[in-house]
Amino acid sequence: MVAVFCVRACRYAARIEGPTHEWGGQLELRALAEAVRCVIVVHSAGEAPLRLVPPPPQRDVGVSTSDGGMAHRRLLPELHISYHVRQYLLGQHYNSVVGLVGD
Repeated sequence: MVAVFCVRACRYAARIEGPTHEWGGQLELRALAEAVRCVIVVHSAGEAPLRLVPPPPQRDVGVSTSDGGMAHRRLLPELHISYHVRQYLLGQHYNSVVGLVGD
């Protein structure tokens, strides 16, 4: 069963990386946020920003924090992107977002 999953996961990754014009979505963004340890904020017209926050680092069993693990969120860098359902002929896609000078 694990081998079948690995084969399917490798095929999926090859499609995303290859010239097929397939792209990732929220699942891939969440995995990226966890892999690079940053908060990814997705802005979309007419919607509240979606914040994809990786889980706190694993701690020893029985150790807890008084803030419920929220402190790590304030320490993580943020990556802002925009999601567009339709823009020109591009179809659904993400763009990078940068702050204004002096922001």
